[in-house]
Amino acid sequence: MMTMMVCECFGWFQVVSISRSFDIAQTDVQLMLQYFHRRGRLVYFADDPVLSRLVVVNPTWFVQTLSRAVDGFERSLVDSAHLLQSLADKELDRQLQVSDIVSTGRLGGVVVRTSDL
Repeated sequence: MMTMMVCECFGWFQVVSISRSFDIAQTDVQLMLQYFHRRGRLVYFADDPVLSRLVVVNPTWFVQTLSRAVDGFERSLVDSAHLLQSLADKELDRQLQVSDIVSTGRLGGVVVRTSDL
């Protein structure tokens, strides 16, 4: 069974090459891309020197991909916060062990139940 591969985006030079096959001059390619970008048919960032080398021909795919990336980033922030809290808890446990509070059950002469810790 043969599967068809769909390209969601093209490089600038690929777009120029495809445009030539439709008799569109290279000088008109950027204008064409800006036109279709304004109408929501593709994503093209003409003003960015790096991003302008990429043309996304499936805006829905682009938005969904960005959404997944942002969701993943937000989850990593939560995981990082949990990790930092866990490390802080371990550091507190270490400090308590060093000060012998946990092993003796005493805090400045006051008996501390381990269930309170």
